[in-house]
Amino acid sequence: SESDSEDDRPLKGRQGKVGKGEKSKKLEDENRQIKEFFKLGCESCSECFESFDRLQRHTRKAHDARASIKCCNRVFYKKCKILEHINSHIDPNQFHCDVCNKSYNSKYYLDLHNLKMHSDDALPFKCEKCGRGFPKEYLLKSHLETHVQVVCSVCNKTLASSATLRSHMANMHNGGTKHICDTCGQEFRTKLAMDRHIKQHLGINPIERVQCHICSKWVNGKSNLKIHIRTVHNEDNQSVACEVCHQMYPNERALSSHRRRVHVEEKFECEFCGKKFKRSIYLKEHRASHTGQALYSCDVCGMTTNSNANLYSHKKNKHPEQWLEAKKKAMTAAYG
Repeated sequence: SESDSEDDRPLKGRQGKVGKGEKSKKLEDENRQIKEFFKLGCESCSECFESFDRLQRHTRKAHDARASIKCCNRVFYKKCKILEHINSHIDPNQFHCDVCNKSYNSKYYLDLHNLKMHSDDALPFKCEKCGRGFPKEYLLKSHLETHVQVVCSVCNKTLASSATLRSHMANMHNGGTKHICDTCGQEFRTKLAMDRHIKQHLGINPIERVQCHICSKWVNGKSNLKIHIRTVHNEDNQSVACEVCHQMYPNERALSSHRRRVHVEEKFECEFCGKKFKRSIYLKEHRASHTGQALYSCDVCGMTTNSNANLYSHKKNKHPEQWLEAKKKAMTAAYG
């Protein structure tokens, strides 16, 4: 299925145990990173949460379903896969083959590529820490740097290598400088948070908070209030059943989401790995991860990628002025 299941197969053993304090800090950093990239709202009732863990618990208890995050035409159910995907946006070259320069969306596919395309005979220089092989000694020395963890001086997050730290600083902290809104002067820890704030100045997706007259809960927008009343308080009392599996849902919106997630036929199959997709464009972008074909290019710097979502993220992070100008033009064209 079009989810994170293809990466579930373990390629390495478990890492050593960490202390409770370190584990708590790591969990806090992970939740903060996910929240900065994605809106953690329930698909069925639109209730928003502070962490993916809370969204998971709510979805399981309230709707008897699995919480998920959708990005780049993929669906992720596990936090570790969400974080891995976020890092693929922050550092698109982290799963990069040092032998033939191809890039992949996950460590699993990079390892699979090396297994198929680069035999042990062609990779005599082995890393003692992870077992990866390299054709030249200088490539092994460069790779060894990735095993030296470093800590970000701004947010204290531990990163895998100096290269990852440089990418993290550029994307999350604007090279170490503060993110300040030039309209109102408000400071932000990350560029992503500032971009979200700037949208409010531009009038893009303004959010009106409204209160439920039954339970006094505040929700984002009148449409979400209607959904909240219908799903949580069930004023209409009109539950609907899935015609395929007969599972009950509180409304048509929740049922439609269930149909799209569970019962849509995946008829587009990858000839390389057998993975199936619901739409041909999903297959086209996935196939490019095998072939190394560049489907999209940045009109500012010429950077190429096989994912339209990666191109969008690249423009937003690397060329914020051009990205913002394009957003303004799009909004003007759409709304006058």
